[in-house]
Amino acid sequence: MRVAPSADEQVRGALSALGQIESYAPASLLILHANPDAAPKDVARVTDDLQRKHLVEYVTPVLQDARTGSRQILTDEITVRLRPEAPQKGTLTDMRRAEGVSVAHRNEFVRTQYTLKVPKASGTRTLEVAKRLQKRADVEFPAANYIVDIKR
Repeated sequence: MRVAPSADEQVRGALSALGQIESYAPASLLILHANPDAAPKDVARVTDDLQRKHLVEYVTPVLQDARTGSRQILTDEITVRLRPEAPQKGTLTDMRRAEGVSVAHRNEFVRTQYTLKVPKASGTRTLEVAKRLQKRADVEFPAANYIVDIKR
C-alpha cells in the first residue's frame, strides 16, 4: 500500500495486529505480511478505513514471478502510447472522461507516449483500466507500471 505523506506511523499502528510490516522506502510503500490467522475481511476492513481517512493512497497485491522470485508491485500508473494519427489532446480528454485518468507526464523522447495516473487504484484497478485502454483504436499500447524488486 502506498502511504500518504507523514502517515507512516499511524498506518503502522493500524496494521500491527494483522502481521509484520515491511517498508519499501523508495516508493513510500508498506507491505503487510499478514499473519496466517488474520482473516481477509479484517485486513480489508482496516485497509478500507485507512483509505477513507486518506492515510493510504491505494492498496494493491504484491505479485511474485514464479520463475525469478522477483516481487512485482502494481502502481497507480499506466504508460500509454497513442497511435501517431490519433488526435493527442482529444484522445487524452476522452480517456480522462471514460476512465478518470490524468496525465502525469509526457515522454520527452516519444511525443505520443504518456504516463497516466489512475485514481482509486486499489486492488487490480490499474490493470483493469490498462485492459480497457488496449481495446481502443487510438492506442498503440498501454502498460501498467510495476515496481519490481529483483532477487539476487
